[in-house]
Amino acid sequence: MKRLESIKLIQFLLYEDEEFRVGETSGIFGPNGSGKSSALDAVQIAMFGANRNLMAFNAQADSSGVKQTRTLRSYCLGQYGDDITECARPNATTYITLTWRNLNTGEPTTTGICIEASLDSEDARVVGRYVVNGVELAMTDHLQVVDGDTAPLPWSSFRSRLMERAKISGENPFYDDPSSFTKQILFALRGKNGQPSYDAFIRAFRFALRMKFDKSVDQIVRSDVLENRPTNIKKFKAIVDTFKHLSQLIETVERKIADGKRVADSYCKTQTKLRQAASWRGLAAIATEEEAQLACETAHERLEAAKQTAKRLRATSERLETTLSTTEEELKHLTARQQLHAAHKENADAQLNQESARNLLTNRTRALQEELRKVCAALVTAAQLPHLAEYQEQLLTLSARVHPLISTPGLALTEGLHSPLQDMATVGSQISATLQAIQLDLSNQASEINEQIQALESALERAKQGKAPLSPGVQTLLRELLDDGLNPVPVCDLVKVTDPRWQPAIEAYLGKNIEALLLPQEQEQRAFDIYRELKGRRAIYGVKIVRSTQVKMPSMHQNGLVAALIEGENPIALAYLRSQLGNLKRADEASEALQSDRTLTMDGMYVSPRDFERLRLDDQNLRIGSGTQGQAERLRADMAKAALNLRQIQDRITATTQALTGTEGFASSVASRLILNLATAYDEAVRQSELADQRVANIADAEYLEICERIKTLQETLVRLKGETKHALEVAVVSESQLQGLDSTYQSSTVRLQQCIQYKEQCRQHEDYDADFVASEWDRLLERFDTPGPMATHCHTQFQQSEKEGQKQANTARNALWTYLQEHHETLPESELEDWRIAKIWIDSHVQKLENTELPEHKAHAEDAYRASQETFRRDVAIALNTNLEFLRQTFERLNAALRSTPPFTNGERYQFMYKVRPHLKPLLDFIRNVADYGVDGGLFGDTGGIPPQFEELLRDKVAVGNAGGKSPLDDYREFYEFDIRIEQVDPDGVTTKTIGHLSKRIGPGSGGEHRAPLYVIAGAGLWSAYRMDHGTNDGLRLIMLDEAFDKMDTSNIVATMKYLQELGLQVLLASPGENLGILNAFLDSYFEIQKDPVRHAVQVDRVEVTEAMRDQFREDLWEFHPELIEQEIASMRSQALPVSAGINGASQ
Repeated sequence: MKRLESIKLIQFLLYEDEEFRVGETSGIFGPNGSGKSSALDAVQIAMFGANRNLMAFNAQADSSGVKQTRTLRSYCLGQYGDDITECARPNATTYITLTWRNLNTGEPTTTGICIEASLDSEDARVVGRYVVNGVELAMTDHLQVVDGDTAPLPWSSFRSRLMERAKISGENPFYDDPSSFTKQILFALRGKNGQPSYDAFIRAFRFALRMKFDKSVDQIVRSDVLENRPTNIKKFKAIVDTFKHLSQLIETVERKIADGKRVADSYCKTQTKLRQAASWRGLAAIATEEEAQLACETAHERLEAAKQTAKRLRATSERLETTLSTTEEELKHLTARQQLHAAHKENADAQLNQESARNLLTNRTRALQEELRKVCAALVTAAQLPHLAEYQEQLLTLSARVHPLISTPGLALTEGLHSPLQDMATVGSQISATLQAIQLDLSNQASEINEQIQALESALERAKQGKAPLSPGVQTLLRELLDDGLNPVPVCDLVKVTDPRWQPAIEAYLGKNIEALLLPQEQEQRAFDIYRELKGRRAIYGVKIVRSTQVKMPSMHQNGLVAALIEGENPIALAYLRSQLGNLKRADEASEALQSDRTLTMDGMYVSPRDFERLRLDDQNLRIGSGTQGQAERLRADMAKAALNLRQIQDRITATTQALTGTEGFASSVASRLILNLATAYDEAVRQSELADQRVANIADAEYLEICERIKTLQETLVRLKGETKHALEVAVVSESQLQGLDSTYQSSTVRLQQCIQYKEQCRQHEDYDADFVASEWDRLLERFDTPGPMATHCHTQFQQSEKEGQKQANTARNALWTYLQEHHETLPESELEDWRIAKIWIDSHVQKLENTELPEHKAHAEDAYRASQETFRRDVAIALNTNLEFLRQTFERLNAALRSTPPFTNGERYQFMYKVRPHLKPLLDFIRNVADYGVDGGLFGDTGGIPPQFEELLRDKVAVGNAGGKSPLDDYREFYEFDIRIEQVDPDGVTTKTIGHLSKRIGPGSGGEHRAPLYVIAGAGLWSAYRMDHGTNDGLRLIMLDEAFDKMDTSNIVATMKYLQELGLQVLLASPGENLGILNAFLDSYFEIQKDPVRHAVQVDRVEVTEAMRDQFREDLWEFHPELIEQEIASMRSQALPVSAGINGASQ
């Protein structure tokens, strides 16, 4: 049995050199503030090696809420006032030495610590810790005399002397580490049952000092009373660790598979949408080809019809030429007869005059007819133009009004022409204005498309270089500056966004700034001049150029800034964009958005100091980095479409130009004046012809007149035939001349058809083209649309929508994959991450590998480990656990027996430790007991049964663990149970008890004494267990220290507690103000009375020895030691009650 015998204090608090010689039960008494608790703190310092993480000075004062001011330094310097300068000594060499004695052998053990402190230093410094067996140090071993005064021995001298005396043990007595020092004390003071557990000792020793319900009763009993006895089966632990590692690995792989499948599904949706887009583009190409085919066939039919018409008109012209020749021959013959006739000479002048008049009339008639015919043809042609559909009725009406004048020139009176000519001029001017406006608009469209094609070519060239396309204005200004020899670079080419999920929101916030152009400083003035000089159609607005000398890098010290996501090697570009973002913070959660002045969310909510708004995100046209996936394909498609549109517009310009030229025949004032002049000349020729005819009519010779009439008829016929022949020839020539235009139109439509066919084939060759989708949709399109034009428009709209949705889904998939790579520590080159097809192949193969290879391998290994753990558990662990469970049962039996042997506490209460099995672990506990009862494999008396399912659940950590903070019952036997302290009440017979409650339910409403008595029960049990006295021996360390002992406790509780601690065999050292000294004298071997002189700042210590006779004397009045006192008190009460009863009876008689 080992007992603390002496506490030596050198320069500690107000003690210069003081020794406390203690016994089995000792007390230190004094008023509050006298320093009685300081002796306990000194022992605590010496036991814990001044470990700052463990020490709790004046523990009871601290637990009661009093402000703690004591420190290791203040103890050493002897602080007595509020300030450290109010101290007993400015410098200190403090020794705390404990002497322990083996009561069986008388061998001493010395443990202690040396601390140096000074007012000049903020902290005290531990200079030595020592543990030495077989050596007992006297007070003089710590002191020296200097100039007649006693002073502490310097540590170096003390150390040398102790080293010499420790040589007999052959061990180094000094320890630098506090935990190693405490463990050595426990080892030196161990009993037969082994060294006390370090952790259990620390917990129980500190609990006894603090004596506070700062955790549940279950936790206190579990951790402070019961010893931690790990299963400690190395093989099983290794197998379990392997199984758990594999289980965690399986969970990780399964989580990776689940997350990977979600990413793969996102890419699958991307593929579906982009396949639909490619297919709709193919359908649009097919419909466009159908439209081009139809246009080509129509052009071919018009060309063939025009050829037939030209052939027919040429035949008519040739037939009229023949008839004209025959008529001319006949006229020549009659003219010869006329000239040979006898009457000709007399009438020659009249005939000559008539012929001249008729020729004049013929010429003027032909001229008027020709001009009117041109006007009619121009009117009819204009009426057929699609651009002039609104004028068709007016033009045809005018043509109908003019056309009769061609065949009947006599109707073309000058007065009658004014009205149709005036209407024709009005309509003509309107038509010319309309055609000129259309031609101008088409020319502008052609220019815009040409600019668009140039921009697309530049964008496509950037895409080939891995750069995103720029806005048209930026691209145009960039080209202008480059053409002038400058070196502009968009800032979006010089930076990147480290988290692609944030890029749409960042670009939406930065707006035009993202495409600002950066030039060398010396080129900025020239760029300013060029920018300013761009006028008219070349004018550009809104494009920004960076002033590099004015850009400063903003502060980046705050956490969570959006600007931190922008990185790049060009400092000016980086500073420009970061300065635009400023102190804008990222709000990862919606709840964070309104917590700062300026925040931005990933979905585009922007919060400023005065308001907030939602930004429009455009994840299809990102500028930073390589831009959006599929942009190059879209650019090529847009270029092909733009080229087709340009061709169509150029054809429309040609047709409009031809129409404008054709309207000149009736739309100009010159044409109207010409027709009026021709009509006037025609009227005059008619009058002259009529006069000439009248003179010829006066001729008397009938034969001559007949010849003349026939000549007149032939001449008229000849005039008509010449006109018809000329018209037929002109019509044939015009028809033949139109063949070239129609042939050109046909050739153009053929070329366009070939382009459409080629584009269709390109669409079909695209890797995302889905022939089955195209086939099914084509049938529905044929049912819905009658003509290919609207069908092509519908398909192109569907293509654009699917392309937009597909690119949006591709960005979503890319962000999901980026998150997956970050969370699961996988790597993928950025170029492959940006290509959704490569990324899809990677994630699909990655998930397939995890699912088909890694996961089955891990599961197979885990199954092997589980089977091995079952077998090891059955053969090894169950036996070890059962041993610990039996230890628990025996521990509680001994503790409860000690509690039963003590007098009842206040109100006749007793306390009993109790435990009950956690229901969900009972099957496993029964199995463990069966293994212990029947052996590993069962036997003659029973069968252990199969390992219950709770075993695997525990291995996988799927069962809710108890209060031990995550321990498994397989590692810690205590986790099978829940703990409490049962409160029993002793019946008046002194034997029978009944349960009246549990401590876990009482904490709170009870009185102070009712709360504290169980604390002493628990504290004693905890140290009793920690010191390994639970094995039935008490030959080792047994010390328990109680500060403010038995405060607010009544006599019954004090006596019961002291008897309980003595029953456990603990050595008690307590400190108390002294109000319970009369009761405690029944148990003390000695005690110390401490008085403090507040003037001299000194402490007076008086030791009082309590003899056995004195203890007996103090016990005489305690019924717990003399039960007969109760019987005597009852007999006295009865005897006093009898006379009163007799008096009452006499009075009644």
